[in-house]
Amino acid sequence: MEQRAESEYSQEASRLIVNGRRKREAARVLFHLAAKVPRHKLFRLRRPDLNRAMRRLLLVPLVYLCACHAADTTANSAFRVIAVLDGDTIRVAREGAVIPIRLIGIDAPESSKRDGKPGQPYSRAAKKHLAHLVLQKPVEWVSYGTDDYRRVLGVVHLGGVNVNLEMVRAGLAEAYRGRLQPGFDDSPYRQAEKEARQARRGMWAQGHQYVSPYEWRKTHP
Repeated sequence: MEQRAESEYSQEASRLIVNGRRKREAARVLFHLAAKVPRHKLFRLRRPDLNRAMRRLLLVPLVYLCACHAADTTANSAFRVIAVLDGDTIRVAREGAVIPIRLIGIDAPESSKRDGKPGQPYSRAAKKHLAHLVLQKPVEWVSYGTDDYRRVLGVVHLGGVNVNLEMVRAGLAEAYRGRLQPGFDDSPYRQAEKEARQARRGMWAQGHQYVSPYEWRKTHP
């Protein structure tokens, strides 16, 4: 039975790509087929005719397929925040599905690594503030796809409040300096950063000693 499900899953993936159907549409179909395949076997399914993007989709576990499936809607609701990993990353859950979300448009101070080296100044404050805002609370988010770490890139909302923007306003995250997803408007984040910097809120109190997380990562790999 499992072998048949694996075959159907892989064949359907190939057919969807050959027919040129969009990845999100493909994800909806694969989401239902994947439920019949043991999670540990999803990692081993490969076919030579799959393009790189869809192959990555096939290799991720079922919880990630849930994220791709959810990303088709404008807002995803009734998910509870179960963990705050740092000042710009959370995990949400609903009915057994656990989804990592990277708050798009912002960059919080880098946390300490597992090697025991200290994190960036204000990294703990950023994590604590984000936890205060959302931990163990139901949130909605708007998805802008995923990043290279298979996290959903999303704008998180709690009671109508844009959590991403609140982190920047609090001076505990800056507007993201890298490449952003198409369709995402970062102008409110740039303005919020400017205001927080002028008011010397949060990490901006460091003045000239402040180092952008973007620059910090270059010297602290």
